Amino acid sequence: MLYTNQESKPNGTFQDGRDFINPHDFPYIINNPNICSNLDVSVIIVVHSSADHLQTRSKIRETWASIPFNPDDGLIIKTVFLLANPGNPSYQRLIIHENDKHHDVVQEDFMEHYRFSAAKSCL
Repeated sequence: MLYTNQESKPNGTFQDGRDFINPHDFPYIINNPNICSNLDVSVIIVVHSSADHLQTRSKIRETWASIPFNPDDGLIIKTVFLLANPGNPSYQRLIIHENDKHHDVVQEDFMEHYRFSAAKSCL
């Protein structure tokens, strides 16, 4: 499911019995749960991005994130962009369009502000 305001990350138990708790309970706006499922990914590059930095994300995709990989070499690299809620419907529509094209955005519903930059690490 890509777009939902109903879905939030669950609390639960690891396979070894230890409990985990979601350190914040913000629902996803855009979730790509299968972002790496069709690849045997070796490296995930996580980019914290401000929601209004569409051009910067575009340049990243055009440059170093577009370096071709050869699965026969055993190295598969995937880039993922973490975003918060821009609080602007126009920007949000652009982000949805961007994700529809690239399928590399994960966004949760908390305010895009430097005070919440650490929350992006928990997406």
